[in-house]
Amino acid sequence: MIYHASIPAMDPERVASVLAELLAGKSFDFHAFRKSRIVVTGDRHGTAIEVYPHTSELFAGDTMVSARPSKRDSSHSSTHLAMACPLDKGAILGICEREGWLARECDRGVFKLIEIWIEGSFLIELFPPDLQQTYLDAMTIENWERWTQ
Repeated sequence: MIYHASIPAMDPERVASVLAELLAGKSFDFHAFRKSRIVVTGDRHGTAIEVYPHTSELFAGDTMVSARPSKRDSSHSSTHLAMACPLDKGAILGICEREGWLARECDRGVFKLIEIWIEGSFLIELFPPDLQQTYLDAMTIENWERWTQ
C-alpha cells in the first residue's frame, strides 16, 4: 500500500486545492518544504499527496531528505513514495546495502520510517510492520489542523 506520494506543480496551492476537492480531503501548508502543500484525505490509510513547486528537487541531506531548487539535467526530483513494506528493518537495510543504495531510519517527529534512495536519487520511504500504525495514527485531518495552526 502506498501511504503518500509527492508531485510537482507550477501552482502547488491551486493543484492541492483541486486535489483536496476531488478526493474529499483537505489541503494544508506543508512546512517541511518551502511553498509546498499537502492534501490529506482523512481515510483510514492516512493517504496524502504532497504538492511541491516544480522548481524543487529532493536529495539525501546529511541526516534525512532535504529540498533545493532544481538544477538542469538533475536526476533528482520532488517526487517520492511512502509505502507499507512487509519486510523488517534489517531485511530492508540488507537489500539496500547489497544494491549500494543509501538506506537509513529517520524520525519525522510524529512517526519513523526507513528512507531508501533508489540509485542514489529517487526517494522511497518504507514503513515496516512495526512502524505502520504510528504513521496511520498521525496522518489525520484533525492532527494536520492542530499542527498547522
